[in-house]
Amino acid sequence: MSKPCSEAIVLGEAIVESTRENALSRDYVGNQLNCTSCHLENGRHPVVASFIGIATAYPAWSPREKRVTTLQDRVLNCFMRSENGTRPPVGSNLAIAITACITSFSEVQPIKVNRDKPLGPSHMPTL
Repeated sequence: MSKPCSEAIVLGEAIVESTRENALSRDYVGNQLNCTSCHLENGRHPVVASFIGIATAYPAWSPREKRVTTLQDRVLNCFMRSENGTRPPVGSNLAIAITACITSFSEVQPIKVNRDKPLGPSHMPTL
């Protein structure tokens, strides 16, 4: 893996761990949550909102947004919805770092086509 890519992954993990304090992300957070408030063990928990394999579920159709969304869209929307803040810009260093971090948890896993909705490896079936 290239050094710049490795650096982006490490930066992304730092942002995930300390979202509300990190200089790149704090201005976009509107509450007291970090990504780790939902994604336990920095997204490594195998069951609770895991990042493991999640990059394989994107791009995917989003029924909520009525369009195809990318992993980056999903990450940035968390700032608006889960963290009650402002959506960071697409392509920003923040967006790239978090997305690189999450994508690194899907290494060597097959990509899935998700035509109906984003179904990660630990998705909850509709009741």
